[in-house]
Amino acid sequence: MVMPQTVTAIYENGVLTPLEKVKLKKHQKVRLKITPLAAPKRKATKRRRAKPTRAELVKLASESFGMWADRDDIGDAVEWVNKIRAGWDERLKEIYKDA
Repeated sequence: MVMPQTVTAIYENGVLTPLEKVKLKKHQKVRLKITPLAAPKRKATKRRRAKPTRAELVKLASESFGMWADRDDIGDAVEWVNKIRAGWDERLKEIYKDA
């Protein structure tokens, strides 16, 4: 009788790939007991930053406030936004009319 082996594997696209060599014959069937391992925690990087702090969000909002003040084509901002949204509503109705 063959002794059971414990191996670590990675699951991707429907396939379990062992991370070490296993002693099996070609096309040999095996019984698996799957125990998910905790994913290693990654440090935040410039590309994958931690959640912004409240102070960072307030700073960003204050820097953005009034950024369209010099635009002549907007006029009443609420009316302008509602007009843009109405256009999207019409597009979505057209896209999903047969759904």
